[in-house]
Amino acid sequence: KNVKAALTGFVINSVKVIEVSSTKTAAVVFFPLRFIRKLHKVQKTLVADLEKKLQRQFMFVAQRKIQTTGATTHCPIQRSRTMKAVQEAVLDDICYPNDICGKRIRQLTDGSKHLKVYLDARD
Repeated sequence: KNVKAALTGFVINSVKVIEVSSTKTAAVVFFPLRFIRKLHKVQKTLVADLEKKLQRQFMFVAQRKIQTTGATTHCPIQRSRTMKAVQEAVLDDICYPNDICGKRIRQLTDGSKHLKVYLDARD
């Protein structure tokens, strides 16, 4: 009941169901960025309730925009709209309520990159 009261006016943009393995599926719920503070207050209980009812993993990710640089315009881009900032923010959304305390990028000889994320041990 407190979850329903906390999320008044909450809107879902889209939901994508991802197959994790042959027996497990996960749902990624995209919502507008303006609701992120409301959702973070009740996210633990909301995810637990949804996983119990629907028997699948749930992740909530805020919908963000990546602004491209135009060839003719020389306007600076907001830091929050760059591709790197958006990808880091999505990674934070996926890992919430845990905190990311470190990241290591390992670049292989074939040019591919592997990102290793360290979560806070207190959680």
